[in-house]
Amino acid sequence: TDGYTDVTGFTGRDFERCMTVREISRHAKNVIVVSESEKFGKQGTVNLLRASEVSAVVTDSSLPLEYETTLTDQGVEIYKAE
Repeated sequence: TDGYTDVTGFTGRDFERCMTVREISRHAKNVIVVSESEKFGKQGTVNLLRASEVSAVVTDSSLPLEYETTLTDQGVEIYKAE
């Protein structure tokens, strides 16, 4: 993912890659997003996934609390690497 906002969800920059990820995620039991915390609050040009379509996010310990709260309120598990 290249970005996440509460309004757009997870977004990307590459249309073909986003379409591939969307199709794969439709068949997955769990969808896990791995992204640096610096991408939260930024928006890519292609909609990728809504938060409700994601099971978990793996990120670094600098994830802003506002995004952690919004995601966990939607049932997304957050895992932070040190």
